[in-house]
Amino acid sequence: MKQNVNEFNIMDFQEKRNIRIFISSTFEDMGVERSELAKTFRELSIKARSYNVSLHAIDLRWGIRPGESVVELCLNEIENSQPFFLGIIGERYGSVPSIKEYNENLNLQVKYGAWLEDAFAEGMSYTEIEMQFGAFMEMEKAEEKGHIVFFIKDSSLRGNNPQIENLINKIKRYQQRGLCDVSDYSSVPDLINKVRCYYESELETLFPKAQLHEYQIEQLIQKGILKEKAANYIPYNNYCQELDSFVRGDFGQYYVLSGDDGVGKSSLLAFWLLQHKDDDTFRFVYNFIGDGNLKYNTETIRRQIYTEIASLYGMTGMTNNKEEITEKDISDLLFDIPMDKPLLIVLDGLSKLYRNAENEPVTLQWFPIPIDSKVKLIMSDVPDDVLAHSAIKQECIKEIKPISDITDRIKIIDDFLGDYGKKMSEEEKILLANSDNCSNCFILKTILNELIYFGKYDNISDIIIWLLESNEEGQSLFDKLLVHYENHYTRALVKDVLSLLVVSKNGLEEGDIVKMLHLRQLEWSQLFCALNLHFSKNDGKIRFAHQQIIDAVKKRYACYFDEYRRIVANYFEDKVKDESGNCNANAIFEVAYQYFKLKDSEMLYSHLSDFQQCDVLIRRDYFNTGKYWKYLIEMDANKYNIDVYEDVTNKISEEYALFLRSFSMFCFEVLCNYQAAFKYIEICRHIHIGLCGEQSVEVAIDYERMGEIVRSAGYLTDPLGQALEYYQKAYEILIDLSGDHKNEIFYNLLEMGEIMMQLNFSPNDNNPFKKAINMLNEIEVDSTVIARIIEDFANNKLMHGLYEEAREYYKDSIRFRENTVHSSHPSIANKYISIGKTYEAKENYSKAIEYYLLAKKMYEDLFGKQHDTCGRTYYIIGRVLFKTQKFEEGIKYFDDAINIWNSKLGESNAGSAEALLYKAKIYAAINKNDEPSKRARICAEKAINILEKIGGWEELINSGYDFLAKMYIKKYPKIADLYLQKIIKR
Repeated sequence: MKQNVNEFNIMDFQEKRNIRIFISSTFEDMGVERSELAKTFRELSIKARSYNVSLHAIDLRWGIRPGESVVELCLNEIENSQPFFLGIIGERYGSVPSIKEYNENLNLQVKYGAWLEDAFAEGMSYTEIEMQFGAFMEMEKAEEKGHIVFFIKDSSLRGNNPQIENLINKIKRYQQRGLCDVSDYSSVPDLINKVRCYYESELETLFPKAQLHEYQIEQLIQKGILKEKAANYIPYNNYCQELDSFVRGDFGQYYVLSGDDGVGKSSLLAFWLLQHKDDDTFRFVYNFIGDGNLKYNTETIRRQIYTEIASLYGMTGMTNNKEEITEKDISDLLFDIPMDKPLLIVLDGLSKLYRNAENEPVTLQWFPIPIDSKVKLIMSDVPDDVLAHSAIKQECIKEIKPISDITDRIKIIDDFLGDYGKKMSEEEKILLANSDNCSNCFILKTILNELIYFGKYDNISDIIIWLLESNEEGQSLFDKLLVHYENHYTRALVKDVLSLLVVSKNGLEEGDIVKMLHLRQLEWSQLFCALNLHFSKNDGKIRFAHQQIIDAVKKRYACYFDEYRRIVANYFEDKVKDESGNCNANAIFEVAYQYFKLKDSEMLYSHLSDFQQCDVLIRRDYFNTGKYWKYLIEMDANKYNIDVYEDVTNKISEEYALFLRSFSMFCFEVLCNYQAAFKYIEICRHIHIGLCGEQSVEVAIDYERMGEIVRSAGYLTDPLGQALEYYQKAYEILIDLSGDHKNEIFYNLLEMGEIMMQLNFSPNDNNPFKKAINMLNEIEVDSTVIARIIEDFANNKLMHGLYEEAREYYKDSIRFRENTVHSSHPSIANKYISIGKTYEAKENYSKAIEYYLLAKKMYEDLFGKQHDTCGRTYYIIGRVLFKTQKFEEGIKYFDDAINIWNSKLGESNAGSAEALLYKAKIYAAINKNDEPSKRARICAEKAINILEKIGGWEELINSGYDFLAKMYIKKYPKIADLYLQKIIKR
């Protein structure tokens, strides 16, 4: 059997998961088709990501420079694209190259020989030469259909051109032999639709993903993103070597790449990861946040990382029956990783994680920071985000600088354009690379992207100059892009779509955008593809991918935003509930948010006063629901009454009771309206009594909620006593219930124990804490909870001066915590501080220092020496050193604490004031003569000034004046009296 000549190429592109499609057609009559196809292939390239495939269309509308052989360039690109070829036949046969191009080009003669010489001699057009080489010659060697397709315009034969007729007949003969696909088309939209369908089918046939779990599909997408981002990275500034040093060295467990949007953090990480794909010294998992298919929130990314790690280490059974993956689940998983197979986790683009509609960045608390040498974590983010979190050590942050070298920028240009078979002249490249704006990779690629999809051979320089030049209006690149898109797609379309997206709360689905604006699908698809670099699509919703485009949209269209908010609100108004009365959470989020932004208090209240809608908002959008209610109350507390849910007529149901419980705690925690909170939990309890009877778990829970509320209710005369009564009622119900309610009883005892500790009850065997501890063998509870119980019991002992017993409890709590966290975890260090306090209270200062120094080293290793926790530890150590008269050492520790607090909080902070007062006492103590110490006076007065400026520190201020009076009383009693008078005045 004759070997299929495409076999090697097929294996090659399937293995590399890379498709290049050469588009062959005439130019003058196919300008519209080629422009629309460029946009369609952008859309297809996005779809290809979900198959872990990179897809590029090679369309040589421009990129052929004067003096270059057009034929040679086209044939080279066809070879690079095989086995894929797309031919379009229209009404023109096309331009015919001169035989001179062949005779003067030795490369063409040597490489292609007789057939190409015959083609020139016969007067073949450029288009037919492309088809001869890319399609006909390949099909002559093949035995079965490959990846060659032709689209023939139905008007192609109207001109009775024998050359076109001959070309079409040749194509039809190959079609009859089953070697290619051929389809007629009647219009540009018809062509676009058929091309899209053909290549969507190709993707599914060549890279089937049927029966894959969504997280497996996400893995494929992430792999595609990895290759895509790595492709254009230029290694410079030794960043890769520094990442190597971090992974292989002993420099801590995490590393942060910081830098402005677009400087190349993602490309660097992708390039570096690909370099190590065959490295067996460590394994890695990664997520380029905001670029994948999953909704980019902490829950989905945590599950993705968890699932991949479990799969990587053969621990897939651990994911069974887990509705949610928590931070602890990941910590447990990381704990089980074998020492001989270390793991690297890469989280790129943390700034794309948002927790609410106001785009406030999440903290790092959602993902565990590794503290074990077998696991390392690399993150990337913008400076104002991750760097704002004090848990990050400055020495673990590497700032990525913009690309300053012009040669590096030109290399990016060449590589980026090369994927699309395009070139720039040296003058055009230098024009682009010399711009300071293009030191940012994202800006540079944005401009290149516009040139690829909108440029023509005769306007490249003009587009570059226009995009880069500054003008009197102060337009940014993204301001100009909006103008650029308006010129291509109409101002109305661009304004409508972008304004809708920028006012939406959580992004919008494509179908919703099309319906809201009554768009044709083609209109939307073309604009979406043009703007794809600036969009992210997750969980089916489209959002903007970066702040620059958001700022440009707000600047250009802000005066219209209320109009679009009303469109969004009206659209989702009809979708809040379906015919069966079931709530649509997304619709509820949008209408509430839009009416809040519109300051339409009437409509906002109408939705919030529907308990089912308010319940959805409380459960799923807690932060914003608080803002909505606070706004309404400020507008008119009588009209928009928080008592709206009091009437329970026709609402006696478990659903309503549970809502009232939730709303009660919402009033308590968010609105700080304790009276409303208590009233609603009482109504909830009465409903539960009617539904379940007095002796029920639900009523017991309601009593506990009542206790929780009254504990904080300042208007009550005995809040703790009343709270204890409610918890006691819950306890009495629980112990009399049939069935297993040990867990509920256990936690009830904890709450009662805390209240009794606040009420200064003497600890004894009947103490609820003691009862809870005695239950530990009867219930399933994790070691962290046990540690917390023991710590509370230890605190109780410490409060009553039982220092030895407290110390032993603290040591027990450490043993339990070490069952779930690493021995260097900060919670362990906290307990060392507590143990030190028990020794300090008994004036055993050497043992106190020993434990404080243990905590100090752990904090420094975890957070770095500039963390505020280290400042507090330095202060505590300085205080003990003062007591042991080690004055010089004490001053050093106080100075370290002051420097940290001043840098974090500014110079007017209470911590620094307290440290200054101790420094004053040290200077007074070490003064060798009987004269008052000038340094002591300066420190004390500075501390007093800080405290007076802050306000609310009268007791400490008085102690400062008292110290100064005592220092002057022997020699200068009048000065001492002045200080004492200040105390009296206060």
